Amino acid sequence: MPGKGKIENLRPPWKPGESGNPSGRPKKRPLSDLYAEFAERPVPERLRRALGLAEGATFAEAQTLSLFLAASNGNVPAAREIREAIEGKAGPRPNPEHREVFELRMVYEDPLPLKKPEASSGTTPVASPGATPESGPDTTEK
Repeated sequence: MPGKGKIENLRPPWKPGESGNPSGRPKKRPLSDLYAEFAERPVPERLRRALGLAEGATFAEAQTLSLFLAASNGNVPAAREIREAIEGKAGPRPNPEHREVFELRMVYEDPLPLKKPEASSGTTPVASPGATPESGPDTTEK
């Protein structure tokens, strides 16, 4: 079928750099929108009293209270839901088997050399080979 049709039919009806759908794809969230709307509705009086909520309490408040009570009674998924809602989802934990190896070098300097005191009484204190400035010289006569 070559030769049939016009080149104008192959070009889009909008100008270059212009979007064919300026509004973008419509964001449809039918369930989430219904949940959000329902969460703002007032709780039936009987349920409100059973949970001990204030007048005019919403389903969102009832759900929050129920979730916290469940977590307080040891329900781990409820506690996780609360933590993730407050702090965000936890990232991957570091694997102890894949630790990075690093090299640590420490340089020790020699302690200050001991000064030999002047001989005044005929006995000279001599520093023992293991003496340090903190331990003092070895004062045994040699």
